[in-house]
Amino acid sequence: MAKQRRRFGIRRGRARGVRQRWSEAEAAGHVEAWRASGLSLAAWCRREGLRYERLRRWRGQLERTRKRQRGPQILPVQLVEPEGSPHALELELPRGLRLRVAAGFDAASLARLLGELEARA
Repeated sequence: MAKQRRRFGIRRGRARGVRQRWSEAEAAGHVEAWRASGLSLAAWCRREGLRYERLRRWRGQLERTRKRQRGPQILPVQLVEPEGSPHALELELPRGLRLRVAAGFDAASLARLLGELEARA
């Protein structure tokens, strides 16, 4: 039987164009091993004979899954009464984004907006 060797995530001897799929656990293992190696992603993929793009996509997917599972983050809030401000509420986020809400705002609309922002974060 011919020796099977991994090259670019595909075992030799298989029909050309047929890929071996990774489970989430396998992908997480590769990502963890890459991070522990101290190498760049491209260098680690070359060394291990894996496709760079495949591992890059899995890294992003695993990160998004981790963020969803982590849930909302608690950020420090400082309440300040701005003098002469027409806004009932002003949120300044760490990245410099500001959300200003006028007096008499609709709480349901604000909740939908915050939910949408959280889903995209």
